[in-house]
This record gives sequence, C-alpha cells and structure tokens, in this order.
Amino acid sequence: MKIFNLADEEIVINFDLGYSNLELAILVAVMSFFVGIFSFFYITKYRGYFFFWLAVFSLSMIGFTLSDNLVLTFVFWEGLGFSSYFLVRFYGTLESESRAKYVFLFNRVGDLGFLILIAGSFFYLDTLSLTKIVNAVKSDVSGHEFDLLGAGLLLCA
Repeated sequence: MKIFNLADEEIVINFDLGYSNLELAILVAVMSFFVGIFSFFYITKYRGYFFFWLAVFSLSMIGFTLSDNLVLTFVFWEGLGFSSYFLVRFYGTLESESRAKYVFLFNRVGDLGFLILIAGSFFYLDTLSLTKIVNAVKSDVSGHEFDLLGAGLLLCA
C-alpha cells in the first residue's frame, strides 16, 4: 500500500513474510501468549490497563519483526517504546516511576540512532526498503555511507 512519495522514493507499507521473519513473529506471539497467561493470574488490579499495553507491545513487536520499510519499522519502534514506558510504570511506585523515566530517556537515544539510520539510508542509498538496504550492504561494503548506517544502528541497539 503506497503512502506517499518522497523525492524519487515511494514510501510503501510492506511486510517481509520470509521464513526467518515469520519464525521470529511466531516466537513473539507464543511468548506474549504465555506472558498474558501468567499475568492474568498475577495481575489483579488494573488488569485492563496492563493487558492493553501488553497487547500494544506484542503487536508492535510483531509489526517490527515483519516490516520491510524503515518508516514503518520506526512506527512500530515507537509503539514498543511507549508501551515499554507504560508497562514499566504500571505499579505507580516511586521506583517504577524513576525506572520508567530511565526507559523513556534510553528510548530517545535509540530514536536518535534510528533517525540517523533512516536519514543515512535515504540520502546515501536512495531507499528506505530494508531488503534493498541489505542487498546494498552485501554488494558494496567499502563506502563511508555504511559507517553512518553502522553508527545509527549502534545507537539503536
């Protein structure tokens, strides 16, 4: 599904349903299912709030593993960040509040790295497709543009 054009690059919603991506998405779904079962018996107060953010986290993780576009991947990345923040501060204690702030700041550093990765792949490789980026890296690993992509990827991690 085409979203818009940016310069000569078409921004499209693509999902990569390759074997490894599907395998990882199934693993995420199974783990989320077991976390949900465990949490159902463990969480007694504000169950709806907790399960809402757990579902957002799970769907964002599945979307993150299956997306083939850096813009779409960034959207799911943000979903992971917001749901992580709200899940960490779920109990509302002083300790959980301070850890949630740490998670929020840590995610902003990852966002900076992700934006560097998006900008570098768009300006140097003229694409936002993860498949095309992987093919470009496989074909030519000597350019300085890969240093910028590597720095962005390192900040993401």
